[in-house]
Amino acid sequence: MKILTTIAAIIALVLGGATASVALWSATATAGATARTATVGATNVIGSGLAVTYTASTTTGVGVVTVTNTGSREAAYSTAISASSASSTLRSAVAVTVGTTTTCTATATLTGPVSGTFAATVTRTGTLAAGASVALCVRTSMTASGVSANPGTSLTANVATTVSVGGWTATSTAATVTQSVAAPTVTNFASVEGSRYRIVNTGACISANWGNYETLSRNASLGGDCSNEQTSQWRFVDAGNGTKYIVRAFNTDNAGGNRWTAASSTTVSSLTGAVSAAKRWTVTLRPDGTTYRIRSESTGRCAQVQANGGLVLAECSDTSTAQGFTFTVAADASQPVATLACTGNGTNYINYSWPVANGFQAEIVYKVYVNDVFAIDHTNGYSTSVHLSPTNLPVGTFGAGTHAVQVRQSIAGGAWTVTGNGSITIAAGTNNLSCG
Repeated sequence: MKILTTIAAIIALVLGGATASVALWSATATAGATARTATVGATNVIGSGLAVTYTASTTTGVGVVTVTNTGSREAAYSTAISASSASSTLRSAVAVTVGTTTTCTATATLTGPVSGTFAATVTRTGTLAAGASVALCVRTSMTASGVSANPGTSLTANVATTVSVGGWTATSTAATVTQSVAAPTVTNFASVEGSRYRIVNTGACISANWGNYETLSRNASLGGDCSNEQTSQWRFVDAGNGTKYIVRAFNTDNAGGNRWTAASSTTVSSLTGAVSAAKRWTVTLRPDGTTYRIRSESTGRCAQVQANGGLVLAECSDTSTAQGFTFTVAADASQPVATLACTGNGTNYINYSWPVANGFQAEIVYKVYVNDVFAIDHTNGYSTSVHLSPTNLPVGTFGAGTHAVQVRQSIAGGAWTVTGNGSITIAAGTNNLSCG
């Protein structure tokens, strides 16, 4: 008498949290006569830590996959992790390691690790008694160079488990989770070093409260205090490792002391004092391609506008309207490199002049170079002309002939950039100068 045994297997893959997604599979099959009555099944619960967005500072995702044999017999299991919906370059850039450990963290030492990349399937196998479970630590990671080489991309990570008893096997429909690489960190907002910006959220700008620069607010309209350069203009200054200081800035020689500060895990202020990690921010283009998020380096939280207009810190969200900012140029430091205007005055000196940087006169300084050798400082941004004479251009140093003259500028202590080019001719003798 042939005994037919119907075996039903249900494998549920749950991606963690209240917003979990579930993949459900069921099947029937005929087992061999020696299997007699048995059930085969497994469940897998996957931690949400694998739904990671890789950045320059976040390069690892970690999640626990709990595999349980829900069948009535000892069974072999095989948990396979793969990727799709991504370029081969991105898949190859994401490393995958699966093993066991008492505490699943980014730095834990794994027992029996199986490693690879998403370029191929990574599979962990084992045997489980009926009703037994195993916690697999799944770790994915990218190098910093891998992150920078794959900006704004994403992949779908697939997790599926096969269970088997004797010659019978069943494989679940894969459950998925998305991993992303952040868009490139913005280092320059369509302008050059030194420009000043208004930081805008839904049509209103962020400013320091008048009379209390330690408190940041979101003004009701651009027609209010946002028109006041002393409270509503900000400069983004490189702080290293892709982060920025966001510094209050206006056209005066005493501007620049107040920086956005993560005063606590929830509070943003604009404090003076020594620079620190609490004053470093990462500005990143969001998936919508038009707004940016501003993330605190010290807390990992993002700037968010409250309903009452105040600025606070909250868990980062790439979809929250209150965390989406744009930047409008309040004062553009960009200007074409000028040809220096040269006028002579006999043999006493040669005068060179260049256009005034309107809006930056009080916070700009200049240096003049001849043949890339420093010649003279100039600190008056309102009167942009200098005299070169035999005193600062001795023929013994530069020699007779025509030499390149270059004026370089720095705004509020920022990077030095070229603002004007020209030339000068030194004839034989120290008192004989002329325009080049």
